[in-house]
Amino acid sequence: MIEKDRYLLVLIRYIHENPVKAGLVAQAREYEGSSDRYYRRGKGPEWLDLDVVLPLFGRGRKVAVSRYRRFMGEKEAES
Repeated sequence: MIEKDRYLLVLIRYIHENPVKAGLVAQAREYEGSSDRYYRRGKGPEWLDLDVVLPLFGRGRKVAVSRYRRFMGEKEAES
């Protein structure tokens, strides 16, 4: 199960970083078609189940969001 969780996290980062690597945006959260901004906020549309990924970063939404941001390479928390 740990291997599956790790692989899911690798995929999340890969998918969210693709627009950056392609030169479409400077930061993943800027890409309109990305769910990255929802993970960073800890809230999203009904169709996006954040509770599949965020708990992998820790207990409690605030902690999980903070750790997700760090995972994605953010140096300081957004306000």
